[in-house]
Amino acid sequence: MSELVKFENYSLTFKTLHGDVRALRNLSFTINSGEIVALVGETGCGKTVTALSIIGLLPENASQTGKIFFKGIEVNHENVKRIRGKEVAIVFQDPTSSLNPLYTVERQLVDVLMSRWDISVNKAREKVDGLLRQVQLFDVDRVRRAYPHELSGGMRQRVMIAMALACEPSLLIADEPTTALDVTVQRQILYLIWELQRTKKFSVLFITHDLGIVAQLADRVVVMYAGNIVEMAPKKELFSNPLHPYTSGLLNCALDPRKKKLPEPIPGSLPSLTESPSGCIFRERCRRVQNDCGILTPELAEVQPNHFVACHLWREHRG
Repeated sequence: MSELVKFENYSLTFKTLHGDVRALRNLSFTINSGEIVALVGETGCGKTVTALSIIGLLPENASQTGKIFFKGIEVNHENVKRIRGKEVAIVFQDPTSSLNPLYTVERQLVDVLMSRWDISVNKAREKVDGLLRQVQLFDVDRVRRAYPHELSGGMRQRVMIAMALACEPSLLIADEPTTALDVTVQRQILYLIWELQRTKKFSVLFITHDLGIVAQLADRVVVMYAGNIVEMAPKKELFSNPLHPYTSGLLNCALDPRKKKLPEPIPGSLPSLTESPSGCIFRERCRRVQNDCGILTPELAEVQPNHFVACHLWREHRG
C-alpha cells in the first residue's frame, strides 16, 4: 500500500502563560491508502491535536517542528486549505455542536456539495438523497427537511458522515464519533464506517480510547502516551503480543468477560506536558521500571517485523 499521510519527527508546542506545553513529541508514523489506523491513548495524550495537525486546525499559539506529508507533498499554510474538507474530512465526537441548528439537513449538505464541487444549487440538491441513503437514512424526505434538534444522536452522526462523504475524501478522520451514543447505536455507526471504508477504499484515522472499538475496526494501531508514540503494530499483533508496559496496562484496564478477574487500573496519572523530564516519560507509572529509565529517553524502534516500541526492555531486540 502507498503512503497517504506521513508524520516525520513532528512536534507541537503551545505557548501559554504557564509555560510551553509540549503536546506532541517527535511523532513519526504513516497512514497508508485504504487502511484504518486507530490512534489510542488516555484523554490528554495528544490524539486529537495529531489529527488536527494534518488539516491545519491549530490555534495561533501553536509552534510546529518536523514535517507532515500528504500524498508525498509536504503540508504547509499554502496548500492545507486545498486539503481540508476536500481530500481530508473529519467527523467530530459531538454532532450537535458540529451541525448548524438554524439550517435544515438539506441546506447543510447542499452548502458542502457546492463548496467542494463548485456546482449549482439544483445539482447539489440532486445529490442529497443519494448521500443520505449511503449512510442508511432511508426516510429521505423527512430527514432532508429536518433541523438537527429533530433528529436522534445516531441520525445526526450519520448526517455528519454524509457531509464527510460528500467531499469524497482520501482520508476520513473519526474523532471518537461514537462516544456520545448509546451502545446499540455505537455498533451501527462503527459498522457503517467500516462498510463505507471497504466500499469506497478511503483511509480512516480513528481516534479512540476504547480498545473494544479498536479490536473491531482497525487494521493498525498507534498507541500514544503524553504526546509520544510508545507502540505501533498491526492490530492482531498488538493485542496478542503487547510489548510496552503502557499498552499492557491499557489492555488490563479493559473488562474481558472471558477472564475471571477485575480490570486493573494503571496507577498514577499523566505527567505535566509543561515539563521535559529526562528518561522515559512513563517511568513514574511503570511496573517494570529499570535504572536506565530515569536517564535515557527510549526511541521508537522496530523490534519485531512491523512492530515498533519505545521501551528500554526491548533495546536488545532492535534491528
